[in-house]
Amino acid sequence: MQTYCMGTPENVATDMMHTLKTKRKLLKIFLVTILVLGAAQVAFRCQKTPNQDWEEETASRLDFLWKRLPFDNTGNQNLVINASTNSQQPTRRPKMKLRLLPKNTANRTGAFCLDGSVPGYYFQPGVGDALRSWVIYLPGGEACFTLDTCRKRAVQTKGLGAGTTRKQANTTKGHGLRSTNKTINPDFWDWNMVEVVYCDGFFFSAGAAAVLRHASWVRHKLPETVNFKIFVASAALPMLPNVRTGTYFKETTLVPAIRMHHAARSAPEACLREADPSGLTMKCHEPFNLLRYQEADLFVAGYVYDAWLLDNILEARCTPKTCKGASEQVGLKNVSLEISETLPSLLKPQDGLYMVNCKKHFIITDHNTWSAGVLLEGMTAAKAFTDWFHGRGNNHKHMDCVTFQCYPNPTCRKAKL
Repeated sequence: MQTYCMGTPENVATDMMHTLKTKRKLLKIFLVTILVLGAAQVAFRCQKTPNQDWEEETASRLDFLWKRLPFDNTGNQNLVINASTNSQQPTRRPKMKLRLLPKNTANRTGAFCLDGSVPGYYFQPGVGDALRSWVIYLPGGEACFTLDTCRKRAVQTKGLGAGTTRKQANTTKGHGLRSTNKTINPDFWDWNMVEVVYCDGFFFSAGAAAVLRHASWVRHKLPETVNFKIFVASAALPMLPNVRTGTYFKETTLVPAIRMHHAARSAPEACLREADPSGLTMKCHEPFNLLRYQEADLFVAGYVYDAWLLDNILEARCTPKTCKGASEQVGLKNVSLEISETLPSLLKPQDGLYMVNCKKHFIITDHNTWSAGVLLEGMTAAKAFTDWFHGRGNNHKHMDCVTFQCYPNPTCRKAKL
């Protein structure tokens, strides 16, 4: 099967399959992209494609570049993926600016968006004491599961998951954890902020699924002195059966998408070695299971009844208060058991947890759900995360009451979730 990586495809309908088969997962391009800045960078490994020689050559280039990263092995540096230290600089900073990967670099690495445009990222330099601290944010993005849906997304220029950077806004404003406003985000407002543009059509899943796939590889590429932590937001998604059909999302949707995107090996090496080197074993692609393969400290935040989980995996179009059918009630009870019992068992003692009994999906992008409004044990998600990150206090695992009788958390109702 021929690898297609030359130039920028202009005819979307004709070239879409080539692009899907050969484009590098968007996260992989992050290394060469940030190198343009001449600043500290992060790279993520992508999957194997049918052209093994080309894969190995590209991996060799990445390793070459990694050796030239401007990290000082003696310095105290911070790198947080999907999350984010403080300073006394101006309390407000400009918006993040878009940077696009040079076309020759995209051609050389095979890194393209769905429509063949070059990928990019938004960047806001840090200030003061936080010049060596980084927030790497991966936004939400559900995969396009078929060639037809990927083709449609390739010509979509607006909304979540657009498959192009051709009409990408030149600037963006971070909210919640990404905010550069000291009043809203006092702990991380002055860090270097990076937001990777999601345009390749594979799973970002609020960013967390992509983080779980690649964080261990990144950790191995960084000096031991780098304080590297992971924030897994909105990806507590147990693969339970559909309440209407009894089928599993991983079988009907996830496996076909992984094969089409050639993402079978886009998973932690430890899992691939243990489960199946081909990467087609679902063990290495389920967010829940990937938690056990994270070497770095991680913080998991989300909702007991995640809206995306209920709507897409269970297809239970209801809440604990409105579900009437027996299969729906059983499905939601299974969700509560997975979240309250299985999820904590997958975490390391030093990891953090914040799970609220609401039905919603995103938690770190909205001021109302991140640092105001929603409370668990009298604490916002922002407070829970920053206490864990800085080692303040002893208890960093916060689990809401998960029973139907407890739904919803009273503060969720007040916040109009």
